[in-house]
Amino acid sequence: MIVGREEIVQLEELGRQQKRIWNDSCDMGIMYSVQLRDKLHAICTELKQTFKMTVDRWHNGTSCEFFIPIERDGQEYEGMKVRIAKHTVKKLCFFSIDILRASQVDSGFKNS
Repeated sequence: MIVGREEIVQLEELGRQQKRIWNDSCDMGIMYSVQLRDKLHAICTELKQTFKMTVDRWHNGTSCEFFIPIERDGQEYEGMKVRIAKHTVKKLCFFSIDILRASQVDSGFKNS
C-alpha cells in the first residue's frame, strides 16, 4: 500500500476540478474558499508527517511541494511530485494543484 494514498486520491479529484481562471491565459485553478483552504491544509499536514516538504513564497502567493515515492529503481525512487500553490492576482485568489510523474533526483528531493 502506498503511504498517503488517500491524500493523493483527494488531490487528483481536486486537480480534475481545476478550471481556467482567465479566458486569455493558461492559468488553471480552483477559486479560493475557506472549506478548500481547510481541506488542502489537512492534506498537506498529513503528507508532511511522512514526506519531506519544500515551501516557496513569492510576492503574490505561496506553494508547497512533496515527492511521493511509488517504486524503487536501484538506489533512486520513481514517484509523484505534488505541488500545491495559492495565488493572489488582481484581487483574485485561487489554488492550483500539479501532480507530475518524476524521479527523486529530477524532482529535487534527494536521499538524506
